[in-house]
Amino acid sequence: MYTHRNVPFRHALGVWWLSIALAPAVEAQSVQVIGDNGGKTCYRAAELAVSTHVASKDDVAACTRFLAQDRITKSDRAAALVNRGILEMAAGDHAAARRSYDDALQLAENRGETRINIANIYMHQARYREAVSEYTKGIPLMKRRQHVGYLNRGLAYEYLEEYEAAGADYARALNLAPQWIRAKKMLARVRLKQSP
Repeated sequence: MYTHRNVPFRHALGVWWLSIALAPAVEAQSVQVIGDNGGKTCYRAAELAVSTHVASKDDVAACTRFLAQDRITKSDRAAALVNRGILEMAAGDHAAARRSYDDALQLAENRGETRINIANIYMHQARYREAVSEYTKGIPLMKRRQHVGYLNRGLAYEYLEEYEAAGADYARALNLAPQWIRAKKMLARVRLKQSP
């Protein structure tokens, strides 16, 4: 788990494995760590959902209770919305997750990680062209782990059978994370698909 401290809250990027039939998993749900007054409960539930792919209505309710408070900062509210979106996604409610992510973007539009989470919803729904669009918006805004965004966008391109674009993104991911075995395998696979 990578963390970056910032005032009044800190961000932590988690890994989310969304199973896509017959293909590698999509990575990079963004978990936002937020302060106290119930915010940590919301964060911890989202962090657990990232690793287990499971969330309950009680987990979502913890974030909603935190969001109902009047005295939370704009940044903490945006972070809680992202966390609630992760929980809603884990619970299988893509529409609710999208609403939470959209609400987070209204508070902090330049959050690349939120765009990546939206793109991951599209990937899960096999809406690959829309996923590419969201990844493209999110990647330049990501402060860290852009390589994950490139890998995910490469996978979307691969599903679209745009192998040259997929290979370019996998190569970008490898350029940023040269030892990443998953990216190496995906690049090798797409190169085989490009062979006559």
